[in-house]
Amino acid sequence: MTAFVVLALVATAVVLVVWPKPGTTIEAEFAQAEGIHPGSKVAVLGVPLGHVESVRPNGLSVTVRMTVPRGTKIPANVEAWLMSPAVISDQYVELSPAYTTGEALPDGGRIPVERTHAPVRWDKLMSSIDSLLVALGPDGANADGSLGKVLESAAALVRGRGPQFNSAITSISQASTIVATSMGDVQAVLTGVDKLVKALNANKSGVDSLAGSVNLAAAEFAGQRRTIADTITALTAAMSEVGALVRDHGATIGKDVAQLARIAGSLAGHQNQLAEVLDTMPLAMDNLSNAISPEHKLRIRLDFSTTLTQFPAGQEFCRRWPIPLCSGAGLVNPIHFPPRFADPLGLSGALGGGR
Repeated sequence: MTAFVVLALVATAVVLVVWPKPGTTIEAEFAQAEGIHPGSKVAVLGVPLGHVESVRPNGLSVTVRMTVPRGTKIPANVEAWLMSPAVISDQYVELSPAYTTGEALPDGGRIPVERTHAPVRWDKLMSSIDSLLVALGPDGANADGSLGKVLESAAALVRGRGPQFNSAITSISQASTIVATSMGDVQAVLTGVDKLVKALNANKSGVDSLAGSVNLAAAEFAGQRRTIADTITALTAAMSEVGALVRDHGATIGKDVAQLARIAGSLAGHQNQLAEVLDTMPLAMDNLSNAISPEHKLRIRLDFSTTLTQFPAGQEFCRRWPIPLCSGAGLVNPIHFPPRFADPLGLSGALGGGR
C-alpha cells in the first residue's frame, strides 16, 4: 500500500512538471518567416515570455502560432517583429509595444500582415543590389551608353542649383508634414470623393444623359451665338438708356415713385370698395350698351304721373273740379344720346305729345 502511494505521488509530480501549462495563443501573419521554427522564443521588451508553437504557409503569407503564459496581457494593437540579436543566433519574435492600459488582445487573437515586420537578409539584399547593378551596367541598360548620357544630363541639370533643390525639398517636406498632421481631413476628403465616384458610377446612365444634354445645349448656343450676341448688345443699350434716364431725371422719378406709392396705399385702403366696383362694373357696362339704340340714342323711360289724386290735398280738388290733370296718363319719351343741349331731357317733345 505504501509503495502504491509513493508511486502515485511520483506520477503526479511528473505530470505537473512535464505537462504543459495552459497559455494564451496568438497568431501572426508574416510576409516571410525565415529563421523562425517551432520552439523559437517570443519576447516582450527583449524578455522571453513564450515560444512559437507552429509555422505554416498560408498563401502569400506565413502564419506563426505563438503561446505566452496565461494572464499575460498583450495590447490589441500589438505589432510583431522578427529579430536577430546576433549574426549567427536564432531569430525570435518580438511583440511591441508592451501592454499598459486599454484593450487587450484576446486568446486566439490575430496580428495581420500589416502589423508584422520581417527583416531582409544581408545576402539577399546584396544579391538584389548586384542584380540591379548588372542590369544597369555595360552589359545591360547602358550597353550603348544611354544610361551614362542620362546621368550626365541629370548632373548638368542640377549643377549650380543646389540651393534651389534644397529649398524645393524643404518645401515638399513642410507640405508633407502639413498633410500628415491633417491626415484625418485628407482621409475624409478621399472618403467623400470615393462616395461621389461610386454614386456617379451607380448612376452612369443618368450622367451620360446629362452630359449629352449639356453637349446639345452647348451646340445650340454655338449655333445661336450671333443672335445671343445681338440680344446682349440690345440689352446693354437699353440698360445704358435706363441709366441715362435715371441720371438725368432721378429726382423726378423719385417723386413719381413716391406719389405712386401713395396712390397704391390709398387703393390698398379701399380694396373692398374697389373689389365691389370691379365686380359690378361689367354688368353696368353691359346694361349701358344695351340701353343705346342702333340710332345711337339712350332710351330712358321717365314716367311722370299727372294724377293729382295721389296727394291728399288734390283729392278734394279733383272731386270738385275733375280736370284732365286728375286722370292724365304717364309720358314715355325717348331721350337722345348724346343729349341735345337745347332740349337735354326731351321735355319739349314730351309736352308736344311724345311718340
